[in-house]
Amino acid sequence: MLVGLCALIALSPSAVAQQTYAQTRAFTLFNQLMADSTCEQALPSARAFWPSQDFQQLQQEDRINFLGAVSQCAWSLEDGQAAIDAANAAHDLGGDGVDKFRIVLGLAFDNDALATQAFFDLAQSSPKDFSTLESSNAWAVLRAAENMQGGDALVLRMHEMLVSAHYAPGDGVPDDFFRLDHARLLLMRGQVGRARERLQGVIDPTAITIIRTNRLYDPLRADAAFERRLDAAAASTDTIARARRIVAEQPRRLAAVIVLARSLRDVGRSQEALAEIERVLPAAQAPPPANNFDDLQDELSWLLNAKADLLYDLGRNDEARTMFSSSMTVNLKGEVNARLLCTHCYWTARRRPRGQQPRSYLRSSHSLWNG
Repeated sequence: MLVGLCALIALSPSAVAQQTYAQTRAFTLFNQLMADSTCEQALPSARAFWPSQDFQQLQQEDRINFLGAVSQCAWSLEDGQAAIDAANAAHDLGGDGVDKFRIVLGLAFDNDALATQAFFDLAQSSPKDFSTLESSNAWAVLRAAENMQGGDALVLRMHEMLVSAHYAPGDGVPDDFFRLDHARLLLMRGQVGRARERLQGVIDPTAITIIRTNRLYDPLRADAAFERRLDAAAASTDTIARARRIVAEQPRRLAAVIVLARSLRDVGRSQEALAEIERVLPAAQAPPPANNFDDLQDELSWLLNAKADLLYDLGRNDEARTMFSSSMTVNLKGEVNARLLCTHCYWTARRRPRGQQPRSYLRSSHSLWNG
């Protein structure tokens, strides 16, 4: 079960005495939901409490954070419906960050309709979060939307929204394949000029190869200037340069280093790629409370996998097998927690300033469901 992520409120006896029944009940259940040892026992009572009139007496912020605790507890118990119900209720209350969390819930529990709707909701509720949505989540929502009725039209509409929002993945991953997917849908509708324009700036060698080999993209190649850009060797050089720039700009992201290592490996520069991995690995494996990378929980196992692949390339097979085993251990230890931590979903509480009436008993310091 997940480690509780909430710094609970410390109230004096006199403050507790001033609480209404609804506040006392909410505070008690909130604490129980956020504790590993009592989450499962508290969840049924919490689900019965939130539709009640007593719950409606709480301040809006308290209700949102209470629902956050319900959703986190339900997630840890793999009760997808309860987690989704609580998140949807918080969305109806206008909770900050809830729509981003609803996307992750929809993806985690194979609810394509929820993930797709939350994508559109996020564009309205938090344009900044929408424009920097993690590439893995944005891509997964597009693929989820494909499963819906009228999927291609829906995905095209979603791409148009990303373009309007000047989308740049928040994890530093280039958007080449978003552009390629958007161009594919435009070409299916005969919009050759728009598709060609959308592919300006695409330099990933794999994307270039797809354009050269997939007949769907043939109409683009009638333009001589566009055809000259389809040079895989030049694209590899450009991709490595871009990856190095992103690593320099985002030194706290392991994902950027992994992309650089992959780009170097693709052109046979495995020794150089290994040096990039080994440059950051000591800091990535530093014991707690080291906090050297923002995406450590999500990316450490991938970093170790990348190193193992490179060791195989270089004929260091025994070391590679050991490294693969290490990466699997990281996955097993972090499998449950990583699902939640990738959403940065947490709730914290503020102490009440001395001498003031309590404003919120379940206050979130940032009013965030996810970072």
